[in-house]
Amino acid sequence: MKKHHQLFKALFVSYFVMLCINTSFADEQQYYNQTPSYNQIEQRNYDQQQRYYDQQQQSFNQHPSYDVQQPQNQMMAPNAPPAPLQEMITPAPAPGLAWMPGYWGWQNRWIWIPGQWVQPPRPNAEWREHRWRHHEDDERYRMEPGEWR
Repeated sequence: MKKHHQLFKALFVSYFVMLCINTSFADEQQYYNQTPSYNQIEQRNYDQQQRYYDQQQQSFNQHPSYDVQQPQNQMMAPNAPPAPLQEMITPAPAPGLAWMPGYWGWQNRWIWIPGQWVQPPRPNAEWREHRWRHHEDDERYRMEPGEWR
């Protein structure tokens, strides 16, 4: 009789454990099978966009890094550069940025280097553009790199 009592007790405990596990899975399954409402979908999309926007703003607030493409060594060209291209200047992506206009670079042919928004090294600094000067000694053109003033 004692063996039957222990067997019954073991079966009862295992049944109770199985019932608890099954109930928790059923609740979880019901949660995942719900179809989100239109408002929930819109809220999720808005949250994702807001998170992306916040990350972008945070990166701008951390003093955006800028890569000013300085000409390599002494850039020389055999002929004068073409006329500067007209660039469409977009609104500044963050306050305090300065527009650095594009210029013609020489790499065995003329290549337009587009303008960009950059963080000046100090407040009220102005960018003096790259210039090509005619070199009388050998009839070539030499670039004078731009600089901050």
